[in-house]
Amino acid sequence: MSHLKLFTLISLLGLGKLTTNELQLQQSADGLLTLWLDHSSGISSDFLIGSANKTVNLLPFVNLDLILIAAKNCSNINGFQEYDPAQSDWWSFSNDKWNSQLEVSPFSRMPQYFRGSMIRDSFCPKNGTKECVTNETEKHTTFFLVTEVNGTLNIGNNDGILGLAPSQREGFKSYLDILKEQGRIIRKSFSYKYDKDTPRMVFGDFDEESRSVSFEKLPTRDGDLIYGAKILHYEFNGVEIDFGTNSYFTFEPSISYNLFLIRDQQVFNATITKLNETLQSMNEHSMLLGDGEALVPFFKGMTCKDAQLYTSTFKIDLRGIILEPNLFAISNDVFNNCIMRMGFVYNPNLTEGVDNLYIMTGETLGDTVLSINFDSEELVLAGGYAKKGAIIRLWGWIAIISGIFLLIAIIGFVVHKVRQGKLSRRLDQYETIQQ
Repeated sequence: MSHLKLFTLISLLGLGKLTTNELQLQQSADGLLTLWLDHSSGISSDFLIGSANKTVNLLPFVNLDLILIAAKNCSNINGFQEYDPAQSDWWSFSNDKWNSQLEVSPFSRMPQYFRGSMIRDSFCPKNGTKECVTNETEKHTTFFLVTEVNGTLNIGNNDGILGLAPSQREGFKSYLDILKEQGRIIRKSFSYKYDKDTPRMVFGDFDEESRSVSFEKLPTRDGDLIYGAKILHYEFNGVEIDFGTNSYFTFEPSISYNLFLIRDQQVFNATITKLNETLQSMNEHSMLLGDGEALVPFFKGMTCKDAQLYTSTFKIDLRGIILEPNLFAISNDVFNNCIMRMGFVYNPNLTEGVDNLYIMTGETLGDTVLSINFDSEELVLAGGYAKKGAIIRLWGWIAIISGIFLLIAIIGFVVHKVRQGKLSRRLDQYETIQQ
């Protein structure tokens, strides 16, 4: 089966080991909840689960509404695997119909199958507020306890996935659903801020002051949703690259490589040819390197600094928000070679109606803050690499046109008053002469 099965994209070309020491959740009084994340070669956080307060380490995943946790001794998952329902006094089976087998495939060619059960237990971020560590069943969280995986769920040394999307499954509440229902956040949204020392997600937060773009809910083959914003065009080092008519942007904080999934074989071939030409124009020692499925920009025998990538940019236009990260910031030196953290993949089973899907990593943001509001279906990129584009929203045009008409009306009114004054003076003069 394809190595692009669910979540292998998280470790494409190596995720690295994640450390998980002393993480916390900070509750503020204004309906915001800050989840501090750990950064090594990915983004993750510790949670306490069950009455025994066992620790599980989870990767946040934007385009999934489920919490997936590996059971103790689960095959094919390389995590701590400390959670065993038999050691918890509070767990119970969920009344949800999703039991026994689960199929998920947000980005993959083939669906990933999990065996296990939907269960409920206490679930609380480690070292945060302990109000979620409780024996009260109504405050418990529903998650899928994975006992077996068809294939390898390659998520580094982690125990599972913290799905952030609103639930699309009958009778099931996602993590953001639960937080909002408990009154701990004011909306189903989050802001993400990348920082090498203290990366964080603020649940309930949304930047309402900056320009936003709407995102679309793109259904996958198994009924899941991908939350994607339409891309007008790409530029790679100043050269426009055509990925097809319908290109979309989405975000996954925990993956290590930016991924470009392309549905059409001819478009994929043409894109690879154009990229190779562009890379060659940058440096004659550059190429796209890979195994035929995932191709990665590679500079042979030189460091990324020597390849002068700090003067090169990658640009995407999201209908008025332009993101332009420096290529040097998303590249690594590996044994005197330079590799860009970009993977170009041919995927014929991509969501219908989507020619290209760009999945951006958290690290690529740099100082840019990303906000997603699931309630209003809006996305904001502000500060850092994000810039305002030339596109003006409809209300902007209406405001401009209204302003022009108002200005014309004012000028017309002034001219009318001037003429009326002149006419009045002439009439006064005429009446004086007549007298």
